[in-house]
Order: sequence, then structure tokens, then C-alpha cells
Amino acid sequence: MISSSQRRTAILLAALLPVLAFGYLMFFSKDGNFTEPVPQAEIAAQPAAAPSVNSGSSVATGVTIVPSVPSSKDSAATSPTVATAEKFKDGTYTATGTYQSPGGADALDVTLTVKNSVVTDASIVEKPGDPASKQWQDTFASGYKTQVVGKNLADLHLTNVSGSSLTPMGFDDAVNQIRSESRVV
Repeated sequence: MISSSQRRTAILLAALLPVLAFGYLMFFSKDGNFTEPVPQAEIAAQPAAAPSVNSGSSVATGVTIVPSVPSSKDSAATSPTVATAEKFKDGTYTATGTYQSPGGADALDVTLTVKNSVVTDASIVEKPGDPASKQWQDTFASGYKTQVVGKNLADLHLTNVSGSSLTPMGFDDAVNQIRSESRVV
């Protein structure tokens, strides 16, 4: 028979496990070094009854942790909602992308030159909100071009560039605006 104290402990552990796992994945990379704070796992809460504890069995948490780890430090992923058959007008387009960092709001001006729906040149103007964001935007700036130039605008989506995972969100925000402006209807 399980005492009420053991039941409370099991329920507390079941509730804390997903929080601890998420915190670890949010603040530490695979090698244990601190990285830019961003969730590295999706936590899908499953509707579940109160955890049950049976003699000799584990506690059911009702939570599934699914790691979303890119295959490399620098990864460009194809957006599943954008079709590569889309066409875009040739030209040079500029948009300001915004995103939230732990220090507050940050922005990035993105200029893309498009020819035959392919990005032929790219540049950015950093607009960090604080010194930490400046460092991450500098890191992003050092490696984003290889993941952008030569890519079809319809497929352009960045997730992690040189260890920076929030700045690409601002970049993608600007790219979405450029897609809307340059799309052939």
C-alpha cells in the first residue's frame, strides 16, 4: 500500500519532471555549454488523469518531450507551408524583422536581391536592443549569407546560424514581408 506522503511525492515529481527537462534543454546545448536561450524541445501536454502509482511501476506524467535538435549547428530548413513553385519578381527588397529576446524587443533590417525567384545577394543592418543581443546579431551576421544566397526565396527559412537561434526569427520575419511584397500573383 502506498502512503499519502509517497503519493504526494510521486505527484510532485511527475509535475516537476517536464519543467526540469524543458529548463535543461532551454539553457544548455548538447555539449553542456550555455547557448542563446531558446526552447530546444516541444512539450506536448497530453490530457491525463491524475498520476497513478502502482506498486513497482513508474508514475505516468501525461507529458511527452520531443527534442527538436537540428542536424548541425548551422541549419536552414525548408518551411513546410511554402511551396517552391511560387514565383517572385526580380528586384531588391528591404524589410525590418522583429523578434523577442530575453533582453526585450530586437530588430534586424534585411535586404535581399532576388532574380528568377532565387536570392542572389543579402545584407543586414543590426538593430540590437542590448549588448547581449548585439553579440548574438554579430554571431548571426558572421554566418547567415552561406545559408541565404543561392536559395529559392520560397524555401528560405533559418533556424540556427552560428549558434544564434533567436536572430534568425527576426530574419525570417523580414523574409516573410519580402515574400509578400515580391510575390507574383
